[in-house]
Amino acid sequence: MSSLFLPVDTPAWWNLSSGQSDQDDTSDTFLQVSESPMPVGCTFDNLQIWVSGNSGVTDSLTFTLLQNENPTALTCTIAALDPVNPTTCSDTTDTVTVSPGDLLAMQAVDNSSDSFPVVGVGSGLHCH
Repeated sequence: MSSLFLPVDTPAWWNLSSGQSDQDDTSDTFLQVSESPMPVGCTFDNLQIWVSGNSGVTDSLTFTLLQNENPTALTCTIAALDPVNPTTCSDTTDTVTVSPGDLLAMQAVDNSSDSFPVVGVGSGLHCH
């Protein structure tokens, strides 16, 4: 689980292994620190996202798996956060093939223009 503060239209990244996210730095340098190297090759075929604690805002958020600092097809969008209950999105259609040593990170972007949600994000990926 990662805690994120999402400035409008600014990506935030977190490490897949540790969940660590440094909200004081949204630069490409922090993206490099957030990346986890893949120990083996596989194909990701399922992305699941859970968001809670959104401070009462109803923003739209997009989540994307990054591979070697590039967005992949594995992405999902929460159209409107529920101000009370956890909200989810998933992508079970797209696939991403990774090789040993590829660097992976998760990215979240707030698509709204009116607020700055503070959220807890859980992510799950299936790789075979």
